[in-house]
Amino acid sequence: MIDADTADLAARAAAGEGAALDRLVRGHRALVYRWALVLAEDPDDADDLAQAVWVKAYRNIERYRGDSKFTSWLYRITFNTSIELGRKRQRRKVAMTALTDIAMRTPPLTPPDRLDGLQLATVVRSLLADLPPRQRAVFALADLEDRTTAEIAEMLEIAEATVRVTLFKARRAIRSRMLQQQPKLSGEIRS
Repeated sequence: MIDADTADLAARAAAGEGAALDRLVRGHRALVYRWALVLAEDPDDADDLAQAVWVKAYRNIERYRGDSKFTSWLYRITFNTSIELGRKRQRRKVAMTALTDIAMRTPPLTPPDRLDGLQLATVVRSLLADLPPRQRAVFALADLEDRTTAEIAEMLEIAEATVRVTLFKARRAIRSRMLQQQPKLSGEIRS
């Protein structure tokens, strides 16, 4: 059964009435958090998930048509958001594992200038963190996840030419910064 009061609050919130949105959030906050806790299985992740759900609900409140329960609509947002956040965490984990794997496969430097794999992974990680978000994303997808230019363009919703230029800039920036921080690598890093 559809709650008419909740449907009315959602319609008023969609029309821009802040008090209506506030009542919806207060009335459903605990429920969304419980769902988030079940889906995330960790209180910190559940907090992040619940917050992301409310942001999405706010941005999409006009899409709630009132032909189903508001809680059903909220659950769908919670479920979909948990999947998205899980994928992001998995991609981050894969990227970090790939960084470590790359670092471990790096040809050894001549002693005593040799960096161990962990040191190299730390250097690369710090360099990635300094890149602008788009360069970081393109670099990670291309060089850490081995995605094609077409796949990256589709995932990031940008042109393939933009992917190629961004990847070039990211690689150049990482190489330049790595050589600044670790000049002993100059013979090991190709242009």
